[in-house]
Order: sequence, then C-alpha cells, then structure tokens
Amino acid sequence: NFVTHRAPGQPERRCLLPRRRDMPADHGLLVVAQATHRQKDLFFVLLQTELGDVYKVTLAAQGDKVSEMVVRYFDSIPTAVSLVILRTGFLFAASEAGNHGLYQFQGVGDDDDSPAASSAQADLGEEAAAVLVDPRPLRNLLLVDELVSAAPLTDCLVAEGAREGGATLTA
Repeated sequence: NFVTHRAPGQPERRCLLPRRRDMPADHGLLVVAQATHRQKDLFFVLLQTELGDVYKVTLAAQGDKVSEMVVRYFDSIPTAVSLVILRTGFLFAASEAGNHGLYQFQGVGDDDDSPAASSAQADLGEEAAAVLVDPRPLRNLLLVDELVSAAPLTDCLVAEGAREGGATLTA
C-alpha cells in the first residue's frame, strides 16, 4: 500500500500509493512492475500495480538529501510483468497474458491534475488519508503498437485415460 525510500545516512521516506475509489480499504496494492528514467535534469520511477494502474514517483532533494517523495497517478494500461522506458520517448510494457504494448509519452505527468500522495504528510506525523483515483483514458501515454500475444498456456491438466491407462495432457 505504500512506497518507501531508504538511503544510508538519510531518514526513511514513506508515501501511500493512491487507490482506486471502488477498491475495498482492506485490499492491499501489489506493485508488479517498475521502470526508472534518469537524465541530467529529469528523474522519475514508474510503478504499476496488479490492477494496471501506473504511478509516477518523484523525489525532491535539498542538496544530497531527499526531502520529499511524491506518488502521482499517471495512467492505466494492461498489467505488465516488465516496463522499459526507452530514451527515444517510448514505454514498452511486456504482458504475461495479453498483448505487449509500445506507448509513446505524450507528457510526463507534471502538468497533470491527477491526485498525488506525498511523504510530507507522514513526516508531519499526520494520519495519512488514502488518495482516491478513478481510472481514465490514457492521457500521458499513447498506444502506438501492439505485439500480439501467442496466448501462452496458463493451465494444464493431466488426466488418466479410461481405456488405455496412459496419461493425457489437456490444455
């Protein structure tokens, strides 16, 4: 349900992940994929939960110390097992059970009015209230290509034949 930043010689920063409005409060969020983008003037991490929601994590620094961590809802795409940010401005999402997607960045979410959670709330000792979001059509990403899935087997049954006594595989 939260993201933690830890570094030697710095205090731990913890920030709640925004939650879908219709998600039960007792259901935890599981991060299934992440990608990091590093440039001289731009650093952020994209996290994806098992629901397909993508969050942008940014760190604010004062000198060499991280002073705040902000988690903002970015977009929702099919759940991936791996995310890769390419330097050419694309995001590749490798899916386990569906089509892989190649997305072009339309924005990095800075000018977005999406709800955000901040570690500053926890630093002040405030009881952190859940930040609620509603999934929306893609705003920061544009699907430019799909690699059609070969529909992998996700279940297999071994059954013994009634007449022959040998085992058969059924997918």
